[in-house]
Amino acid sequence: MDPLADKVVVLGCMFSLLAIGRFHYFPVLIITIREIGISTFRVIKARQKIIIPASKLAKWKTFAQGSALLLAVLPPLKDNDWLITAFLWFAVLMTVVTGWQYVRNSALITAASKEGQI
Repeated sequence: MDPLADKVVVLGCMFSLLAIGRFHYFPVLIITIREIGISTFRVIKARQKIIIPASKLAKWKTFAQGSALLLAVLPPLKDNDWLITAFLWFAVLMTVVTGWQYVRNSALITAASKEGQI
């Protein structure tokens, strides 16, 4: 899927699960802020002709988010909130780490391009 579509699907599902009480507010808020923030950041950098590619860890982040969503809707796990919450917080951790990676990599790429190395 395309990165924007991934975010729309993931956040839409998370908001739905939040609305019915399957997900907690705070982790969904953290993921939402990161996804919107990094997407905006990437657009701004792209306009400056600086492309920041997705890392392998960012692809695993999307997988972790999807796994948390899947666990939240699987009927056999309906009463295992601790497992769903653990997966959701793991997705939050991956989300924060990859957000930091984007900012760090952008700084490195920007510095290299200013020095004429790119």
